This record gives sequence, structure tokens and C-alpha cells, in this order.
Amino acid sequence: MISKFEQLPEFVPNIEIVSLDCGHWIQQEKPEETTQAIISWLGKKVNESFSDRKDYTSAPDKSSY
Repeated sequence: MISKFEQLPEFVPNIEIVSLDCGHWIQQEKPEETTQAIISWLGKKVNESFSDRKDYTSAPDKSSY
């Protein structure tokens, strides 16, 4: 197992570290686990970006015109 770089959060903002029990070629050794970790991370980022937005799904109140 490759040791963790302890100062990584100082260089990469908002990092999420996932440890998989494998060697250096993570994508080849653990393809399903690697893909799931990436998809999970992307899902969190998409949800975060949409939660920061104003809700435009409802029509504005006409009395505010």
C-alpha cells in the first residue's frame, strides 16, 4: 500500500481521500471500486452546486411586479 501524503489537504482544497487496498495502478487493480469512488464524489459535487442555487421551479408571485 502506498503511504498517504499527509500535507495533501494543504495543496488540494476540498479534497476527499479514499483509500483502496491496492498498489499503484488503482484503476487496473480495483476498477469497480475506483469508478464508484469517482461517481460518488461527482454526485456530491453536483448536489452541492445545485443546493447553492436559488429555486426557480415556481412561478413568481404577480403581486411583486
